[in-house]
Amino acid sequence: MRAARFDWIRLTLRLHRFELFAFGVAIIGLAVAAFAAAAYIEGFRVPPECVFSDDAAPSEEVIFACDAAYRRVSEAQTIGALVMSPLLLVTFAMSLFLGVPVIARELERGTVRLAWWLTPSRWRWYLARLVPIVVVVVGLTFAAGLAADRMFAANNPGVDFANSFEGFGARGGLLAARALFVFAVAVFVGSFIG
Repeated sequence: MRAARFDWIRLTLRLHRFELFAFGVAIIGLAVAAFAAAAYIEGFRVPPECVFSDDAAPSEEVIFACDAAYRRVSEAQTIGALVMSPLLLVTFAMSLFLGVPVIARELERGTVRLAWWLTPSRWRWYLARLVPIVVVVVGLTFAAGLAADRMFAANNPGVDFANSFEGFGARGGLLAARALFVFAVAVFVGSFIG
């Protein structure tokens, strides 16, 4: 009896299994790559003796060593940028490609009339289709936001991100909120296009 009560979760996830699997693997892979790239970037910290004051003139060896350190950090940050762009692109693409077919697929196949006739409430039917996908989208995009937050912290070690707008909207929980907004707009558009 209890298993039958939650069959709608299994059925909804099964209807979208290809998209969920493809985007899930892509986001998890990119999030792991972002954490690895952040750890790689943090391995190339610029030494504190490379921060010069106006009073003391550094020696030629110090200037040469600091130049090499800044070059290594710049190269590591370039590698990190190769991970961040696809991560952000995939999070919004997932919201779009999962949001549109949630209702549009049912409308296109014509199964909505039967489902609405059998279901005691249209809202219950709607939520049964929407809630499992929303949970997956929020979970995956929040993980992507944490990876992006780690990456921004590695690229900008002197910035206090709790009090900064650096990367605002592209990191942390706000990335998940923006992806959820894109998902909601996609569901709305899919409800009319379908």
